Amino acid sequence: MKKSDYIIRSNHSLSDVLKKINNNPKINCFFVNDDKNNFIGIIAEGDIRRAIINGYNVEHSISEIINRNYSYLSSTDVDLKKLIKYRENGLKLIPILNQKKRLVDYINFNNQKSYLPAEALIMAGGLGSRLRPLTNNTPKPLIKVNDKPIIQYVVEQLIKYGVKKIYVSIGYLGSQIIAFFKENNQFGINVEFIEEDKPLGTIGCLGNFHEKIKLNDIIVINSDILTDINYESFYLNHISNNNNISIASFNYKISIPYAVLDLNNKKVSGFSEKPKYNFPCNAGIYIINKSYLNIIPKNKFFNATDLIDSIIDKRGVVGHYQIKNYWRDIGAHEDLKMAEEESKKIFNE
Repeated sequence: MKKSDYIIRSNHSLSDVLKKINNNPKINCFFVNDDKNNFIGIIAEGDIRRAIINGYNVEHSISEIINRNYSYLSSTDVDLKKLIKYRENGLKLIPILNQKKRLVDYINFNNQKSYLPAEALIMAGGLGSRLRPLTNNTPKPLIKVNDKPIIQYVVEQLIKYGVKKIYVSIGYLGSQIIAFFKENNQFGINVEFIEEDKPLGTIGCLGNFHEKIKLNDIIVINSDILTDINYESFYLNHISNNNNISIASFNYKISIPYAVLDLNNKKVSGFSEKPKYNFPCNAGIYIINKSYLNIIPKNKFFNATDLIDSIIDKRGVVGHYQIKNYWRDIGAHEDLKMAEEESKKIFNE
């Protein structure tokens, strides 16, 4: 939906609102602007219904029944705690207002989960060698999982959490990825492509454009990851711990099919029978404070692990967030096959 679909003028009638609802039944609540385009309140289908019960006719102006005691968020300082409170209280449509109280955006909890003040970078330039021959003529991000390209899952998940600006790093067969986004402009977000003339590692491309990033934090994710990670929880963990970089992880379990000996001075002091171990592993998803992006060199091969090491060396704060939801790295054919089965349940519920 476009922002204009949710806007109505204060001099319109109850009948005008009902006609808009009839034309688009998915919308039953509207933002009200005055004749100078100033935001003055909200009107919902229930307000119209109560007004008619109280004796208003359908040609009556809506100006007297507008809800002027509305909840909103500031575009210059998105307060996530306030947003969460609105959501818990059952509010569905939240205006985002600038300092002049003009409507600049909105949150619709019917189809999105949050409104994160962060940009995102999707790393989509790899060769996808382990998925050949599927990637001989198709870039890995466009390989389909249940008739939907992998990168579309990534983008849709970011949009659900209110990310409005996405950079996409492209290399191998990058023109196909550009074409995909042009054909799918219904995403309704600002997408900018970063072309790599040579491989720059898992995060090296950020060194060439980090000055463009306007918000304080950027989410970086590999394009071959299928996940329903809670980005809001991840982000809140990041800012509440004052992390300079946060690493999302998944639990990797190892079962030893033998008894493991406990040795002390070459003598056996005990043993563990078929032990199981859990290890937190890098999931290929990060949140990085932009003040640390200048560490990344320009036009040089540089991995995310190099950035992490550099931040540790500078005594920065490297945080960790365990993914409790679904995560799958689609690196090889067996991963793709498992993702086909898993995603049917995860993304179709």
